[in-house]
Amino acid sequence: MKPLIRPGLSILLIALFATQPASAFSHPLSPEAIREAYFLATGDSSRMAEAFAKYTRIFSPPKKGPYVATIEFETPYVVVANEIAMNPTAYLAPDAEEKFLGKPETCRVLVQVYFPFNDDENVTVQLFQNDKEIAIQSVQKVFLDTETEPPFAVGIEIDADYSADKVDADKSATVEVTLENGQQVETEFDLLQLR
Repeated sequence: MKPLIRPGLSILLIALFATQPASAFSHPLSPEAIREAYFLATGDSSRMAEAFAKYTRIFSPPKKGPYVATIEFETPYVVVANEIAMNPTAYLAPDAEEKFLGKPETCRVLVQVYFPFNDDENVTVQLFQNDKEIAIQSVQKVFLDTETEPPFAVGIEIDADYSADKVDADKSATVEVTLENGQQVETEFDLLQLR
């Protein structure tokens, strides 16, 4: 009986599929993905920073006035890794798997805005896919202070959480940030390139 696919063709097909980008994030996270996030978070911090550099966009400041400094898109994999990294001694690999496996998963957009002196800047963060806005689950705002005595606010970080169920891992996502003065910054993340 003749094989259905010739050996040369099967090698070509394997190479073709190997070069196709994997989906941005496997949702829900598998036990293997949680363990990988654990070992990345508890290992060399510079390796973790390098792995997640493509998740962040950095913008140049204008000569004056408030501005968007960074926009970061975190997949569920990154959210888990960052949570473990904030308190690495609280987890062993099995603990991490138990805590995160099968739980609701989040995509997170983090935006840092800097402004002069103590201005209380109103910032709006929106996430779109296919020109459709994805609803925010929750928002947290934290003032960014100087290390001087007394400290004073120089900016704000907005952490916007979205249900991972509402984000299509096979499509690009656009983050749009609007400041009170009307300034708007938009950036796109190719989710096929993120884990």
